Amino acid sequence: MNEYLLQTLSPGGFEELAVRICHEILGFGTISFSSGPDGGRDAFFEGTAQRYPSEVEPWAGKFVIQAKHTERADASCSDSDFTRILKTEAPKVAALRQAGRCDNYLLFTNRKLGAVIEGKLVKELRQETGVGNVAILGRETITSYLDGASEIAEAMGLQVSPFVAGLPSIPPPTRDFAGRTDELEELRKAVSEHGGAMIYGVRGLGGIGKTQLGLKLVELVGDDYPDGHILVELGGASEHPMSAADAMASVIRAYEPQAKLPEAEEDLHRLYHQALKDRRVILLLDNAASAEQVEPVLPHTGCLTLVTSRKRFALPKLHRLDLDALTPEAARELLLSLAPLLGDEAERIAELLGRLPLALRVAGGAFAEDPFLEPVQYVHKLEDRDERVTLVEAAIDFNYGALEAELKQQWRALAIFPGDFDIAGVATVWAVEADAARKVLGILYRAGLAERRGGRCRLHDLARDFAASRLRDGERRTAALRHAGHYVEVLREADRLYTEGGDSILEGLALFDLEWDNLRAGQAWARANANVDREAAEHTYLYPTAGVFCLYLRLHPADWRRWLEAAYSAAVALDDRRGEGVALGNLALTCADLGDERRAISYCKQALVIYRELGERWSEGNALNHLGLSYAHRGEEEKAIGYYKQALAVSRQLGDRLIESAALSYQGLAYDRLGEVGKAVAYYEGALVISRELGDRRGEAAHLGNLGSAYLQLGDVDKGIDLCEQALVILRGLEDRRSEGAAVGTLGRAYAQIGKVDKAIKYFRQALDVHREVGDVRSEGTALDNLGRAYVDLGEVDEALSCFEQQLAISQDIGDKRGEGIALGNLGLAYKNRGETRRAIGYLKQQLAIVCEIGNRRAEASARGNLGLAYADLGKMDEAIALLEQALEVGQAIKSPEIIQITLGHLERLRDPEIQPSLDER
Repeated sequence: MNEYLLQTLSPGGFEELAVRICHEILGFGTISFSSGPDGGRDAFFEGTAQRYPSEVEPWAGKFVIQAKHTERADASCSDSDFTRILKTEAPKVAALRQAGRCDNYLLFTNRKLGAVIEGKLVKELRQETGVGNVAILGRETITSYLDGASEIAEAMGLQVSPFVAGLPSIPPPTRDFAGRTDELEELRKAVSEHGGAMIYGVRGLGGIGKTQLGLKLVELVGDDYPDGHILVELGGASEHPMSAADAMASVIRAYEPQAKLPEAEEDLHRLYHQALKDRRVILLLDNAASAEQVEPVLPHTGCLTLVTSRKRFALPKLHRLDLDALTPEAARELLLSLAPLLGDEAERIAELLGRLPLALRVAGGAFAEDPFLEPVQYVHKLEDRDERVTLVEAAIDFNYGALEAELKQQWRALAIFPGDFDIAGVATVWAVEADAARKVLGILYRAGLAERRGGRCRLHDLARDFAASRLRDGERRTAALRHAGHYVEVLREADRLYTEGGDSILEGLALFDLEWDNLRAGQAWARANANVDREAAEHTYLYPTAGVFCLYLRLHPADWRRWLEAAYSAAVALDDRRGEGVALGNLALTCADLGDERRAISYCKQALVIYRELGERWSEGNALNHLGLSYAHRGEEEKAIGYYKQALAVSRQLGDRLIESAALSYQGLAYDRLGEVGKAVAYYEGALVISRELGDRRGEAAHLGNLGSAYLQLGDVDKGIDLCEQALVILRGLEDRRSEGAAVGTLGRAYAQIGKVDKAIKYFRQALDVHREVGDVRSEGTALDNLGRAYVDLGEVDEALSCFEQQLAISQDIGDKRGEGIALGNLGLAYKNRGETRRAIGYLKQQLAIVCEIGNRRAEASARGNLGLAYADLGKMDEAIALLEQALEVGQAIKSPEIIQITLGHLERLRDPEIQPSLDER
């Protein structure tokens, strides 16, 4: 299927395309778009459709047809601005239905429309308009139709994208691009000879046209790089330029949008080159700050790298081009293309503005916006400018000064956006409707004070600095507060999409990534002002709770904890006891994920006190379950069971079956670890009954998996595997890839348990692939743990060591102390099995230190026992017996029959005087 560049049409052109399609699917009686009594632009058709939705069952009656166009190539129907458009249009269509003028409603859009969001939006439109037949024809449907009606595409002058659908692309250069013929020829030659280029601005001046020249070059040579064109804005002129790590991350996510990336730059560098391997891609690294920022991002030789910068620095294999002002002829041509009435004064104005493209566009915008502006007046204004003011600032200041007071204030407020932004964001910051915001942005664009890029808007760096310098304190606070509040809602929308599953997962993450600069800026402003501004404190609290799922994937765990700690502090400042409890509960879960059980327990207990104080029984039940889990992670199963029983009592008093199901399941896990598998089965089955009653399919799958593992332990292999496979079928039906990975891992453990290690490895590898696909780094570590243990069972120690080293790197990167302890223990045992006992002892000592630090008593017993056995291998029996006795004490303290039995067996063997101690000094 071709990918037509529908975004290049004008709104009117897209309306014409919709009408041409309606002529074919409805009939030639379709009345073209025009202003209607409702104030909107609608097209109409009355009669029986020729072939919509099919020739067999066509719709009939009165049709209202609308067309909603966007210039954004990556726009989706799940975007917040589109849902707002529908909210605006629905009442108008409802009014037409009530007036007897609408039986069928067709809405054309050039946005991507996934099946999940289509069903949701159509259902909502039916409810809100009262129209029975509603359809949204998105980009995919239009593209499919045009493939079978190429004459319409040709008549409309529609071009086919050179890219495969879904590959990253960048905006074209401005339509008024002028001159630079010699520079482009030099760059094309450099690309063929060196595979890359750097474009510098003479005198380090912004606005000289470096970015536009780069975009023009991409347009000229792009066909040779079919795997994508990526623009990375490095922010070299800002106070906080993008790091090399963030630049690499943005490229990786262009191809792997669900990836949660490692923090360690060396691991990120490896993934970065893996993402670009065997791909021919153009990277436009715009506005670089230094060689140190750019060099780590340079890809392999199959890609084209373009770098722009205001500073001079050397980079290997990149041709350098110093970019000067436009030639007099090109400058005059550009200015006249924007403002033809300038006539003979165009050359003089171009010289006064230094022949800088940005300044020329600003000047051209001034004349396009004000047809009564006299060229001579403009010349005199520029001649009188203070010499200390840059030429670009002079042009900006003139256009800014020509604005009415309200427009000036609105333009100044745009400085609050750190990068690009959409209409919805602007409308919120200005506190106006989207249509009003669009009109004002059009004025600012024509005045040269705003730019369009890929369907979004932005201010040039110099214009943003200029606007920020004139932003008054009260205005700054108002704009920042509205900005922060808007992006809380954007974050909430991204999370909502993510939790819908299916195609919406990627749509949610795409929205998050698109707005990440704004999200980060909004949270940073709120956090910085939380102590002095109540509304800022409220936003500080809301940010981490609004986007739990997306933030979990995208934020490094240390940053995630900082966001939550700021939320807790904000709740305290707001005297919001419930908010304190929620923040503490989330902090407890985060600390538990990172293996910091002591802190997790402390936070859980504090939250529990608050919930009991407020009488919030539902929250109390959840906190009791989470507190039990934290103790279970420490190996204190008996104490954990006590909290689960309290949670169970609360849930039954409330009649809350969901909490009851969780409490039963957790008790099952606890008894499972205590070796009372039959008792565990009873609890798992109780939880399963409740999940099925509630229709909780994810819970049902989890309980089936637990039951499967239990039956395997009881020796009923067929039943155990059957239950695990039932769980997997449910999760695949739900398109829950994250949980699917865990279920596949459970099947792997099932086959490992019955000695089918080769088959287990197959499942462990599938689990690893799924976890990497969805960016679940913690679960990736678990899959590597399982895979390594399976290789140990096969005697392939080198393969096992590779898995355990990757597991250790992941755990250390995300700060997962529990996972780090497990990986260190695995490495110790693997080296012990390979005969490298001294090396093994080093890892086992590190494991012991970590598990003692986090208070994981079960792991402590295991670490002391394994370390003791390693000393026994060296013939150091006194140290070995002392460590095993310590392991026995821990096992008795946590009441673990398994640990007690195994440790006593080892002690009996080591104390046997007939055993000759090994003197091998390996």
